[in-house]
Amino acid sequence: MLSTLEKIGAHRRTAEQITQSQPAEARKYFTWALQAMIGYLAHAMPLVSNDETGGVRYLPYIVMDGEVKANVMACCVGMAKTWMVEKNPERALAWLEEVRVLHHNTRFILPFPFFGEFLSRSPPSTDA
Repeated sequence: MLSTLEKIGAHRRTAEQITQSQPAEARKYFTWALQAMIGYLAHAMPLVSNDETGGVRYLPYIVMDGEVKANVMACCVGMAKTWMVEKNPERALAWLEEVRVLHHNTRFILPFPFFGEFLSRSPPSTDA
């Protein structure tokens, strides 16, 4: 039996393979992957601003696991590509904005940088 991440990966790969030829069908696969990761929220995406400053602060994005965040971002970029294939840049930009929202909910709200533990490590020694 496939794990959830394997199912998500399978949906994403299928969607990416058919984006150019069947963009509407690809969106179904991206949506299924998003549903597997974030449930009902997938139907509300892209999110809209919830305050007068134009910002979106969303708790599930703030506490989401890093691997899931990366997969959600990849699906959002994939959704944007499907809309570009159909020559609908407005919808494509809305999905790319969702990537920005997710990034900001990670970068500016967490007390430490996302993936900071990887960036702060010393590079491997090249000494023989």
